[in-house]
Amino acid sequence: MNKSKINIEGRDPDNAEIPFTLFKSIQMTIGDRKKQELNCEPFSIEISNKNIHSISIRLHFFGHYNKVPFDLHYINIRNVPKEEQFYLFYNPLKGEWRKTIDETDLPI
Repeated sequence: MNKSKINIEGRDPDNAEIPFTLFKSIQMTIGDRKKQELNCEPFSIEISNKNIHSISIRLHFFGHYNKVPFDLHYINIRNVPKEEQFYLFYNPLKGEWRKTIDETDLPI
């Protein structure tokens, strides 16, 4: 197979088997190419395994608490993990996100 598929979805933090609608849209930029915007679930895109360009994925959330977008950056397709699970915590007072892979690393 000469393509990889990137899927992005929200999952219930108490039960990862349960998906939920978390993102309003996803924007993906590969190298200098124009942004590709996905506006409906499932958020999925195929990328050539030969891609050597950087990949930026911007997660847009629904307007609750004036959440700012969150960006994921990868050097190229080879640096995108086969499966990546993480938790995002938003601080509405500071307007910033915190990413962690430790489910016990809850915000204060």
